[in-house]
Amino acid sequence: MKKLLLIPFAAVLMTSLPLVHAEEHEWTNKQGKTIKAEFVSATHEAVTISMGGKSYVVQLADLSPESQALARKLGNQNSKLETKMPSNTDHAPKTLTLGEFIKGKRIYFLPPKDPRTPKDFKMPELFCQFGADGTMQFGMIMPNGKALPEAPPGKYTVDELTLVLPRPSSRPGNVTDNNNAHLTFPKAEPVKGDALSLINSKGKKETLVITRVETAKPLSKPPQRGGFEMTLLAGDKNGDGKLSREEGSFFPAWKTGFDRFDTNKDGFVDEAEFNAVKAGKASGEPGD
Repeated sequence: MKKLLLIPFAAVLMTSLPLVHAEEHEWTNKQGKTIKAEFVSATHEAVTISMGGKSYVVQLADLSPESQALARKLGNQNSKLETKMPSNTDHAPKTLTLGEFIKGKRIYFLPPKDPRTPKDFKMPELFCQFGADGTMQFGMIMPNGKALPEAPPGKYTVDELTLVLPRPSSRPGNVTDNNNAHLTFPKAEPVKGDALSLINSKGKKETLVITRVETAKPLSKPPQRGGFEMTLLAGDKNGDGKLSREEGSFFPAWKTGFDRFDTNKDGFVDEAEFNAVKAGKASGEPGD
């Protein structure tokens, strides 16, 4: 045991731990002998002090009442400054449930292929948008890039990885209103390429493949009946935002009225031409 000026401090243990320089305090034993040393730490039974770069553990019972009080005071101050060391779990990413993940998200996917659809028809990208208020909305991306809702927002419930849709839109998968449909995800945090299983109210199963997952965005207003967006939705097969004569041939009214709208005679009707003709329309024009 190392001899100090404070002799004999009972149960003084010497270690070789290097310490950071701190303020020195006077420590006195029961015999009245005093030394100066830095405070390191304290427990209910002992105080650790430092002298000359080495630490010593001294039993509180061997100190004077004043030095015991000093040790307890410094120990209490030191404990308030200590912070919890971060553990691996503190830095581990939080695992979200499906219900938590989808809130405030828009999940895009391509609709099931309809055998009646023309071979060269460009299928519109569909999406489910989930609000922070627990509502969802089906919609589609128009050729002009607008995101249009297909139905008013509706409530849904989450059963682990399955969404129960009490009032789903009639798209995708020909899900009918007023009946439950079930949309099942492969995992709680879906990503591009994941396949979703949709079972409609009639029990028919469809597979939808996620094309992207983004933050929810404001939706445009639904297209007006007889408007250009509605016309594109029905006839723009290649998604170029215009209606060609061939595309218009699918509609009886356009077979005879196409030239009226194609004012520049380039073989296409764009939005400006359509709106200009509609502004001064006569009855019986295409789009009605």
